[in-house]
Amino acid sequence: MFSAYTMLRNSLLITFSIFICTTLSAATIYVDAGMSGGDGTSWATAYGDLQDALAAAVSGDEIWVKNGTYLPTAGTDRNAYFQVPSGVKLYGGFTGTEHTLASWNPAASTTILSGDVGATGDFSDNSYTVVYTRDVSSGTQIIGFIIEKGNADKGVNALQEQKSGGGLFNSHSSSAAVSSLDLSFITFRNNYALEQGGALYSDGNSTISILQGDFISNSANGSGGALYVAANGTGESSTLNITASHFEDNSSHFGGAIYNSANRGSNTIYLESNRFTKNRAVDIGSVGGALYSFVKNSTGTSYIQIINNIFDENLSFSSAGAVYSLTSDGGTGTTDIINSTFYKNDANVGGAVYQNESTSSDGITNVYNSIFSENTARFNSIFNMSGSAPSSPTIVVRNSLFAETDCDDLGINGSNETLDCDGSSVFSSSPAFVDKNAGNFELTSASDAINVGNNAFVPGSISDDFSGNPRLAQTIVDMGAFEFQTVLPVELISFSARAAETQVDLSWTTASEKNNDRFEIERSTDGRTFDYLTTIKGSGTTTLAHHYQSSDKNPINGINYYRLKQIDFDGTATFSEIVSVEMKSEKIELFPNPVVGTLYLRMSDFTTRDVQFQITDLTGRTMLTGATAINDGIVTIPLSKVGSFPLGTYMVRVFSETQAVASAKFIKID
Repeated sequence: MFSAYTMLRNSLLITFSIFICTTLSAATIYVDAGMSGGDGTSWATAYGDLQDALAAAVSGDEIWVKNGTYLPTAGTDRNAYFQVPSGVKLYGGFTGTEHTLASWNPAASTTILSGDVGATGDFSDNSYTVVYTRDVSSGTQIIGFIIEKGNADKGVNALQEQKSGGGLFNSHSSSAAVSSLDLSFITFRNNYALEQGGALYSDGNSTISILQGDFISNSANGSGGALYVAANGTGESSTLNITASHFEDNSSHFGGAIYNSANRGSNTIYLESNRFTKNRAVDIGSVGGALYSFVKNSTGTSYIQIINNIFDENLSFSSAGAVYSLTSDGGTGTTDIINSTFYKNDANVGGAVYQNESTSSDGITNVYNSIFSENTARFNSIFNMSGSAPSSPTIVVRNSLFAETDCDDLGINGSNETLDCDGSSVFSSSPAFVDKNAGNFELTSASDAINVGNNAFVPGSISDDFSGNPRLAQTIVDMGAFEFQTVLPVELISFSARAAETQVDLSWTTASEKNNDRFEIERSTDGRTFDYLTTIKGSGTTTLAHHYQSSDKNPINGINYYRLKQIDFDGTATFSEIVSVEMKSEKIELFPNPVVGTLYLRMSDFTTRDVQFQITDLTGRTMLTGATAINDGIVTIPLSKVGSFPLGTYMVRVFSETQAVASAKFIKID
């Protein structure tokens, strides 16, 4: 059986491939490091230099980059970087044979954007930053790359991009400017910053979304070993979304993995199903082994939601082994820690979580449905608070599990510091992880964390646990990042989905069943949120093999996900693994569009057969006709005669057996 974590990663990959869409007016630009002298219009004529593609790209274009290593310059200029234009989609991880995104696998990418300019292997002369964005729109995407070896080390009087954001520097032209981007299936490794954000730096109005990122061995002397994300100007606002990502061996003085700052501005951070392991806040006075949140000034506000996350073996030489929150000078900050697992984090003060306040500020950390195991510190191994009156730092604890004997053992607090426990938590208890030494924090049946959480603390938008299993499969939610998975009372031999013309055929076989009332078939378009499809009656209790069949007569175009919800006579429900099947539709693409000379007509996802095409103007007058055989599902036809057409808008239609199957428009210009 595949592990739940592997299933989640695969599900996210397929889901993401569905989500990406293209427009007929956008160009696809090809890059292959092994080529030279091309114009970027196909794999056969690909640019050899990624910089050429970036210079040619405009908003809406896609740049497809073949696996290989790409440097910002062939020379020694440390200021050279890859600048991604606003609205451009930069995609890596191609093998050089793909003609549609459906056959692209960014999760398997070996496309490297490296700062190793100058002498190969000499880190001291590397690019200050590898990738640069400035005032980019929310449609800007960087997907399927390894970004490595940026070295932002120039000095305290240097430009910010020369001393921060070794991997990626997200810039703003003014305090009013917005610069937002999506990063997915991306790895940042071995990047360095003298000041802030070893892997990524962004300060100003932005929304940055990271899906399935790996941040490995990045470091900063100042703040944010991996990420520094801030809104430090009055009225500025930043949002950071990180999902299914991994932070390991990152280090900094403040915030070994992540540092967020809202000094007069507003920050919102959502962390879902991520793992933070072996990150470090280093040197004397360091704070926040994994995460540091700083809020300052009466206009400074921060909200952090941490759900289904794992914090294990993070370290601070001084304070807060895992999570640190500080509000000061009238700032307001709230940190919600929900269904998360803290294991073996360590600090001098506050082994797991630290809430700090100063100068009439307001800060609170809420801990719900979480597990704390083997965290250590010289003072307050779990929670620490500090603040001088009138500030009153508060940590609220509900429905969480501890090895300590009672709430008083979780942290010693002063008269103006509040550790609020209400009796709902489990003490003197072991979480009974599957294999904590191997980093497997799933629950065994012996765990005291099962069915003792509080459903009210799980946001309505959250339906799964860390591994993508149903979060509320049972009546009461479990504690920690994982929901305990009971064994199906049905021994399922197989479960499959098969595309059959316009429908999907589903079949499954059981070797035995116990008290099996029925199966409910559920379907999803994203692999995470499922809807009821139909019910098939079970066989009660039997030791004989039974075969079941059903069909989805109205599948969606793209990837369809299916699972079985097996329901006992007493109403207890369990779920099968997820299977998927892709339903393809035939489509055409026109490029370049608008066009001056030759127009390319690409037909993809067609079944093998002969088709005809026709170009007409808007009055219906036929300008050009032709025919071609589709042998492998994809064909590209150059239409050189389009160059002689009058200026205007035209329609392309593709026919099969006199029936129109696809159409698109293009514009002829000078």
